[in-house]
Amino acid sequence: MIEVYKIFTEKYDDIVTSWLTGRHVESSCDLRNHRFIIYQSPIQFDTRKFSFTNRVISAWNSLQDSVVSANAVNTFKNCLDRL
Repeated sequence: MIEVYKIFTEKYDDIVTSWLTGRHVESSCDLRNHRFIIYQSPIQFDTRKFSFTNRVISAWNSLQDSVVSANAVNTFKNCLDRL
């Protein structure tokens, strides 16, 4: 979860992380989810089922907006520990 947070808060190079950030749509008015929802494409091969993105998508999407919109990595970690 911490790595995904770092990717979305641009702690890494955009060229390296475009494979994940290109799979989300950022919105500010969605009332049911947070603004960094990752959309999962259908899995066609059994080997891709266990990749990093497919393992982390459901857990990331289930986080609350207050956790995802933390200002710093340590704040995100503390909010994540409280869940």
